[in-house]
Amino acid sequence: MYLLLKKWMGKFCFYILIIFFIGLPGILSGQENSSLLWRIEHPDTDKISYLYGTLHLLDKSYIDSLPAVTDALTRAELIVGETLTDSTDLLRKVIKYTLMQDTLLSDIMDSVKFKKLNTLLKENLGVSVLYLNQFKPAMAWSMFTQAIYVQEFPVLAEKNDVLIDQYFLDYAKQNNIELAGLETTSFQMNLLFNKISVLRQLEILEDAVDNIDENKVLLNLMMQNYFANKLESIEADLMSNGLSEDEKNMLLRDRNREWLNKIPALIKDKNSFIAVGAGHLVGEEGLISGLRKLGFKVAPVDMSRSLNN
Repeated sequence: MYLLLKKWMGKFCFYILIIFFIGLPGILSGQENSSLLWRIEHPDTDKISYLYGTLHLLDKSYIDSLPAVTDALTRAELIVGETLTDSTDLLRKVIKYTLMQDTLLSDIMDSVKFKKLNTLLKENLGVSVLYLNQFKPAMAWSMFTQAIYVQEFPVLAEKNDVLIDQYFLDYAKQNNIELAGLETTSFQMNLLFNKISVLRQLEILEDAVDNIDENKVLLNLMMQNYFANKLESIEADLMSNGLSEDEKNMLLRDRNREWLNKIPALIKDKNSFIAVGAGHLVGEEGLISGLRKLGFKVAPVDMSRSLNN
């Protein structure tokens, strides 16, 4: 079990965050001025910051095709991520939040679905579901997401050495740029593994395993639309994904509100680069709308062109 965790820890936090927004209806439809990169002008200072919506599954190499994102990153005096992942401390926290005490996944999961999940994981990740038997169902759901990603996008998955969000953090450390996190890893772990009950996690996992083909179709649509920079309707799509209103608030809206309390102070005195999941950007309660309500000028940026042009 320890070796399995060590193998996947570098990618775990970003995969586990996307599982609540994948495999459920999520088709993005484009609108005018659609972009994943947004320029933020501070109302009280001359500082210029950029907000970028990531897709947590992607490798850092994707940034090479986006000159404006690269330029925004190189101009940053502060880089802000959802959380600052410390891999040495992550293993301890994963064990603390994700292990079940008195039961096994095989005891509570339908046996046919358990075997189906085992086949999927073995064929695509080379991992038996038995290695996850002591973990809460959300951990298995995370591995399920990885498995269908590897199956549907083998070329992209082959390059998955450093995920895009982690790359931004690594870039800051390598270039002595100040770093800030909007949340702690402990907060995210508690949110995903404790705030959502084990039985609810199991319900979501079994539904995903029951609908593997549908999940693959939706993953393909999500990837296709992300690459096309179709952002604006993602909030409506996320809100129709089958989660309860309490879950939607907890996983998206409440976190956005907390981030909007922190971002203005973070970017007041520094040209900053903020990278968070694309689903947090849009909608009436998204970061773009929220920053505008706070008096910031927020405008889309053409990612295919250098900021110097």
